[in-house]
Order: sequence, then C-alpha cells, then structure tokens
Amino acid sequence: MAHYAKDCWDAEVETSYDWIEVAGHADRSCFDLTRHAEKTKVELVAARPLKEPQTIKYVHVTLEKPKIGKTFKKDSKPICEFLDSLDDEKKEKYMADMTANGEIKIALPDGKEITLSSEFVKFEQLEKTI
Repeated sequence: MAHYAKDCWDAEVETSYDWIEVAGHADRSCFDLTRHAEKTKVELVAARPLKEPQTIKYVHVTLEKPKIGKTFKKDSKPICEFLDSLDDEKKEKYMADMTANGEIKIALPDGKEITLSSEFVKFEQLEKTI
C-alpha cells in the first residue's frame, strides 16, 4: 500500500493460467490536491454562491525570509515550513503570544526550540468578504 493511501483494493480474476490482477484501487483521499494546494498556496475547494456576502476574520502571517535565512541558516527552511503550515487556531495563539511577549517559541520537527521576534514574523488580524 502506498504511504499516502488510506486503503487499497485489488480486483483479481482466476483464469486457467492462475489468478491475475486486473485492477488496483487506492483510496488516496485528497492527497494530491492537498499537496498541490500547500505548495502553490492556492485553495482547491469546491465553492457555492452565498445568498449574502459574509465577512470573515483571519490571521495573516508575514515571514521575513531573508532575515530568517541569515540568522537561522540551516534551520530557516524548517522554520518557514512550520509557520506556513499553521492552521487558523495556531495562528491566533501565536499572534496573542507575539502581542503579549514580543516573541514566540516554536518547536521544529527535530525537537529544537526556536524563539522568533517580530523582526522575523508578523501576525496581522485581517478581514475578507466572501
């Protein structure tokens, strides 16, 4: 089974020669679309018109990638990937931490803890109408 598949099924037919696989099916969920959306930063979801426009609030994250790169060198890529992958709830938490403390602490996949000030990352509460 492929690492990204949730489940796999094969269709086999017993012939005079033996069993032969005639089809293979993998439940890939939304693996391809999710990865494409993450890399391109384009939302790939179905939409339907709303009767009335709605205004939603969200947290926008701005990374100062050149400064992150110069300061954190080999850790810059995991730092940027971590911050790019934040969901709305975590963005709000980090925005509150930055406002209260002037810095945030993040844990990289290798376990290293990094402290970032507003010199490296900015959180901004915005609104958009959909």
